[in-house]
Amino acid sequence: MKSENKIEIKGKVIKALPGGRFLVEVNGKHKVTSHIAGRIRKFFIQVMAGDMVKLEISPYDPTKGRIIYRYYDENESIEEDLKEKEDES
Repeated sequence: MKSENKIEIKGKVIKALPGGRFLVEVNGKHKVTSHIAGRIRKFFIQVMAGDMVKLEISPYDPTKGRIIYRYYDENESIEEDLKEKEDES
């Protein structure tokens, strides 16, 4: 599948599941089962409950996703939102 078709969205990790999967809460109400992208595994980036992450979700199955980025703190996530809004203007 082309990466153009994927939806990128931010969420918060709620729970670590077996097999390298995580339960991520998106928009405060939707829950998505996600796995870690290979690049994150390659560089041994730790993902834990409570972390803010960026997900890539398929439009065909919005209940599953892939974690493509972990924010180091919540302020980084907020700053990125502000930059996106400035770029749109």
